[in-house]
Amino acid sequence: MGGIREQREYLRNAESYAQTADLLEETLVRMETAHDLATISRAAMDVDERMIHEGTNWVGVMKFHDFELHA
Repeated sequence: MGGIREQREYLRNAESYAQTADLLEETLVRMETAHDLATISRAAMDVDERMIHEGTNWVGVMKFHDFELHA
């Protein structure tokens, strides 16, 4: 059962990271084509919000796992 749980979380994390990577790519384009500071600031704030959300989700998923030491 632990293996199934780990795989499910791997998939959830992989999907979330793929969405974050897409957002970062879109933000790069937005910043490269921006004509004013306000557009750049909005793009930066969007990424900041996403990264905070991503970190919060990761902590929420991983806080129930024991740390494993690999020797």
